[in-house]
Amino acid sequence: MVIDITNLLKPKNDKLLETKNTHNIIKFCIEIQNFLNNYALHLNMDRRFVKQALIDQRAEIDKILTEENIIERENLDEFTSILNDKLIKVITGVRRCGKSVFSHLSLKTKNYAYTNFDDERLIGIETKDLNILIELLHEIYGEFSFILLDEIQNIPNWELFANRLLRQDYNVIITGSNSSLLSRELASHLTGRCISFKMYPFSFREYLTYFGIKTSNTPTTKEIGNIKHQLSKYISLGGFPESYKVSDRRLYLRELYDMIISRDIVERYNVKFVRDLREIASYLISNFSSTISYNKLRNIFKIKSVHTIKNYISYIEDAYLVIQLFPFSRKIKHQLMQPKKIYCIDTGLIESINPGCVEDIGKIMENIVAIDLLRRENRNDI
Repeated sequence: MVIDITNLLKPKNDKLLETKNTHNIIKFCIEIQNFLNNYALHLNMDRRFVKQALIDQRAEIDKILTEENIIERENLDEFTSILNDKLIKVITGVRRCGKSVFSHLSLKTKNYAYTNFDDERLIGIETKDLNILIELLHEIYGEFSFILLDEIQNIPNWELFANRLLRQDYNVIITGSNSSLLSRELASHLTGRCISFKMYPFSFREYLTYFGIKTSNTPTTKEIGNIKHQLSKYISLGGFPESYKVSDRRLYLRELYDMIISRDIVERYNVKFVRDLREIASYLISNFSSTISYNKLRNIFKIKSVHTIKNYISYIEDAYLVIQLFPFSRKIKHQLMQPKKIYCIDTGLIESINPGCVEDIGKIMENIVAIDLLRRENRNDI
């Protein structure tokens, strides 16, 4: 659309066109016209750009689901059983643990649309742009009642948008990699209208399924030996699915760790003393299955405030790198005052950050069992 506003201010008396002021007005109008035309063109280009990004995302996930080795996660049935509930389904977990593929598998029999906001082409999209996004999704997918919004915490005020979609009878599934941001925003605007579902890296059982290793209820001596061998490999490899596909697994996990630190913690919480944060994160991961004391950490890292230590550990935990457990006690005060125990989200991550740590098989097995018990919370089979 070409916008022409010069006629709006064109004087009725043609002689006035000869005056200096009139020429200046016409010149100014032409400049405004050019600006508006360029702006309209810019909007159209943005729209095409976003649409192409959505088309590419659809093709990418279709390729993953059809060409790669995909397994059904152990908690898939539990999630699909709540899929039709008129609540927003929130899937959280550490980056690259399989949230997106899990979500797509749960929706494979549904008419649904998909957007991944962890895409540099969608950086800068604001809440006011999301109506256009829904329109574009309908252009691409046609009619749909389910909508999957991946890594939605990248969009400011996303919870208001999700709430509106729910009111418009869309069935909304969202994923995110930061528990604090999601829980805070959910509590503000979606209390009673959402249900959370945590995802973890592969369990040992899922690892065996992925590599096609079958087990029986009455294993032979040979099978027992093979399972023990696979357990040793699982301890080293960990449970991040994409790490199984790369030649340098340790490099992949270190880069994933760096991404989580920089994008999910430093950028989101505007951390100024990044070196201190990294050292504390590395310390926690290296001291898995151990108790920690905030005061002890303050002395080790020479940080003046215990409050800063607590904040840093909270950030690291919110990004799902570690999990902090309180000691059991019927007295809340006792729980809060006693040292907490730290577990790492994945043994492969431990091995990539500090290879020597995995030699303590007792602590490694404690970490695996602790994470597996937390993993089973969704399934009610502890």
